[in-house]
Amino acid sequence: MHPRAPIRFVFVVSALTPGGTLSVMRQFWSRLEKFGEVSVIAHGSTVDDIGPAVRIVGGRFGGPMRFPAIWIYFVRMAMAVRRASQAAAVDEHRLVILPQDSLATGAAAALAGRLRGHPVYLMEHGSAIAVHSDYYWRHRIQMRRLRDRLSKPLLRGSATLLYRLCARLVTGALVAGRESEVALRAAGMPADRLRRYHFAVETERFRPASAAERLAARAELGLPAARPVIVSVSRLSPEKGIDLILAATARLATEPAPVLVLAGDGPLRDGLERTARATGVDVRFPGALAPDGVARLLRASDLFVYAGRQAANTPYSVLEAMASGLAVVATTEPLVHAEMLADGRGTAIAVDDLDAMTREISRWIDDPTARRRAGRLARRYIEARHAPGVLDSEVARFVSLVTGDER
Repeated sequence: MHPRAPIRFVFVVSALTPGGTLSVMRQFWSRLEKFGEVSVIAHGSTVDDIGPAVRIVGGRFGGPMRFPAIWIYFVRMAMAVRRASQAAAVDEHRLVILPQDSLATGAAAALAGRLRGHPVYLMEHGSAIAVHSDYYWRHRIQMRRLRDRLSKPLLRGSATLLYRLCARLVTGALVAGRESEVALRAAGMPADRLRRYHFAVETERFRPASAAERLAARAELGLPAARPVIVSVSRLSPEKGIDLILAATARLATEPAPVLVLAGDGPLRDGLERTARATGVDVRFPGALAPDGVARLLRASDLFVYAGRQAANTPYSVLEAMASGLAVVATTEPLVHAEMLADGRGTAIAVDDLDAMTREISRWIDDPTARRRAGRLARRYIEARHAPGVLDSEVARFVSLVTGDER
């Protein structure tokens, strides 16, 4: 095909659902549309407004994390990529395929794409970590039916096999975290096929608040003006460690007593609400918030806390808190938090260390001067590494790499 033929970027994803993966894809879609068409192949979707053209290819008996459905899913997704390749040939487009996980989705896209001669670049969002994590298989993959529990070893073996196939077949990988990079290297992917990129934060929306803006945000949210406000924003599920944040807040001796705001929704919400009532902690549960709602909450806050037990990339919520000028206490899941929160920007602690969590929350709450200084340093860190212009440049370099075009 002519080297100057138009480009079509095809994202391949198991499901389009609200969350970090969709946020990252939206960041890429808006930038890649400057260089060519963007379309999406998905096995399912719970989101109405996507933006790019979406083709849903789901059907009965196929699912990426059940056995033997994982193999039906693999074949179905490979056929969908093959059809996308045929359509591109008819339209005289060059195709660049971007699968969004390194298990069945990545293996299917890589096999079909490479057989048709297209570059396939994996965007690794954490599946490279999950496939080797006992925590993931114990807590994230819940098997209620007996036949599913009995087939779980076969599912894990299948996922591992497909992961290795993906790592060997893809042209390269885009990774946003060190853990993913290490996992893919261990699977046999050469270092020169890995490219790091940085999540972009909307630095205009998420910005430090003035004293007047802080008071106004608290009034809007019904939060007290004179008490410390501790915030966490995440899904209320076991891997997010929200129970640890609640337990640490219950142990604080700070006067006046802080208000804890746990934004988000999930399966643990009812249990967390019962625990909050039993311990007497003043906890607010505003539910899942839109980006503007998150920004308003961060403007009203004094300290951001993240207690994740398993992560491979930087949580957007931590980046948004830092961009908003907040000190952060976060676990070393992912490891990059140790770097991000160094030099006075916050504190990185070990996973499930209740004593450390309690101590660091108390320390930051009791020292407003250090907290404000940490917030200023955190904002500078985001501006240097996660501002929109950083990702603009990284995407432009990626396009030049995969197309060979001089732009």
